[in-house]
Amino acid sequence: MSRYISANAETRDFPAAVVIAYCFEGKSGPAYVAYKGRQGKPARFLSFSSPDRRDRHLSNYIEQQTAFEELKRSNRQTGHGLAVGEIVFATWGYEQTNVDFFENAFA
Repeated sequence: MSRYISANAETRDFPAAVVIAYCFEGKSGPAYVAYKGRQGKPARFLSFSSPDRRDRHLSNYIEQQTAFEELKRSNRQTGHGLAVGEIVFATWGYEQTNVDFFENAFA
């Protein structure tokens, strides 16, 4: 699937949020289409009554995505907190209860 980019679009790149947005003047007013990462389907495709409203909405979306990416980075750095050899378990089922045990083999 190829990305939709309007002919008169202004490209705005936000590497911290892993988002690229294309702002343009659409049939119904100022609009933008935003793509997250390498996705072909747009994460946002909206039009607004004024360029100011479009820019405010886009900046709010970028703030949210930047915070989400920072959270993902911090979770990757902290890890899962289990020591090698620890055993964890999970129970599941309704009429028959099943218990699964797992031993952590990774640091």
